[in-house]
Amino acid sequence: MSSNIWKNLKYKNVAVLLAIILLIILIICAACSDGSAEIDPNAKKIQTVSENKVEDKKIKSTLFNASKAVSLENSDALSKGNLLLVDEEHPFDKDISEEVVSLMGYNADSDGNQLFSLTDSYVMSTESAALQLQLMMSDFYKKTQNSTLFVASGYVDKDSQEGEPFPAGSNDVGTGLSLDLGTWSDGSMGTYDGTGDFSWISENMAKYGFVVRYPDGKQDITGVEADYAQIRYVGLPHAEIMNSNSFCLEEYLEYLKSYTFENPLEYNASNGIKYAVYYTEMKKGNTTEVNVPIKDSGEEYTYAVSGNNTDGYIVTVAVEKTSEKSTDAPSDSNGTVNSSSGDTESIGNPESSQPTTAASVFDSKETIDPKLTTTTVTPFIPVGNLKGI
Repeated sequence: MSSNIWKNLKYKNVAVLLAIILLIILIICAACSDGSAEIDPNAKKIQTVSENKVEDKKIKSTLFNASKAVSLENSDALSKGNLLLVDEEHPFDKDISEEVVSLMGYNADSDGNQLFSLTDSYVMSTESAALQLQLMMSDFYKKTQNSTLFVASGYVDKDSQEGEPFPAGSNDVGTGLSLDLGTWSDGSMGTYDGTGDFSWISENMAKYGFVVRYPDGKQDITGVEADYAQIRYVGLPHAEIMNSNSFCLEEYLEYLKSYTFENPLEYNASNGIKYAVYYTEMKKGNTTEVNVPIKDSGEEYTYAVSGNNTDGYIVTVAVEKTSEKSTDAPSDSNGTVNSSSGDTESIGNPESSQPTTAASVFDSKETIDPKLTTTTVTPFIPVGNLKGI
């Protein structure tokens, strides 16, 4: 009897033990199942992130496959180039008197036609600005036979800026890139407003690298009232991009900060050159290394680097020749430049004439019409034909 009870207890214990073991197994299975539900989504997310990284690499520009680093001295390079921003917060106090040329040598063509008038031989600018001004005014004269434009002032050294409406060093006059325009008629100077015959200049100046420095509607950004008489040389393709997007210089420089070497702004300019433009932030310390592209052959692309006089550098690369002449530029539906869009919109007046000779990649002397020569004329010569001078 007792042995039977013992056996029954023994079987019961075994059954309980088996039940406990089964319960433990079920708990473990349930835990594993819950855990996998938590882990799998995470694993999927990790995989998605990884895939996105690959996709990011795919969508980045493959325009340049290789590059080299160019070291720039911040104390010097930050305030050199055509894209300098100069205002009270970012003054320009370099002496560039040895780098500017008198516009007296650029205000007539080879036939002796005076293209514009000058105050005197001390009206100066950078050579690039002078060459493109001569080219623009030659085309303007051929179009209108009007030579009443007057360049009242250009480069002003810092010591002579004390009488300017701006504090010394706080505006573009010291850069050699700014020109103050007027009109000259019947022995007196008039106001230039970019209308009448001069509307051609307003519509076409971007093709020659010029923009209005203080356009209307941008007073809150520039801090200066609209002034159509002060034009500023920034070069190509920058002037055309600014023009097609109604950017003032401050807006454009900020806009460029979203473009990098890996993802540059690509632009087909009216001179038949495709450009790539990108920004590199200035590094702390004495130098900044800027990546510039190299062709597969190992040759360098033609490129230019401009400081912005504030916090970094803009690299402009001539990628390839696209055509002899082109007035179209890529843009998105908002009119802003789109580096990947094939859509185009016209720059300026589609019926206006193109420059006599397409501006060069970076404003070398070869850009000027070979027929244009530097003819010296005396100050305040009446507007008209200077043939024989």
